Amino acid sequence: MTKMDADFQMGPWLVQPRLNTVSMQNESIRLEPKAMRVLVHLAEHAGDVVPKERLISAVWADTFVTDDVLTRAISGLRRVFCDDAKAAQVIQTIPKAGYRLIAPIRPVRSPNSGSDPIER
Repeated sequence: MTKMDADFQMGPWLVQPRLNTVSMQNESIRLEPKAMRVLVHLAEHAGDVVPKERLISAVWADTFVTDDVLTRAISGLRRVFCDDAKAAQVIQTIPKAGYRLIAPIRPVRSPNSGSDPIER
């Protein structure tokens, strides 16, 4: 498990959690903060199935919400990434289990970093 508190590359997209933006080429899309937190939590567990309850408690810990709120956040992320739930390339729904980020993730090398990014 990697803590994704810095920018990271997800497939062709640059994800900038601190700015709540996702960019590809010359297009930048601003995400709602909670949607970004869902994306970051999935990225921290890339390739693993994350149960809905764990996502809800990680993102909405201070608020009671229903599964519908998470479902809307996932749908919004899918729209941003042009991902189809039936033929997922980014976020896969695992029925009765949760969600899994299947897009390739790698940290973005910062100018101050002496290490190369690691492909996940």
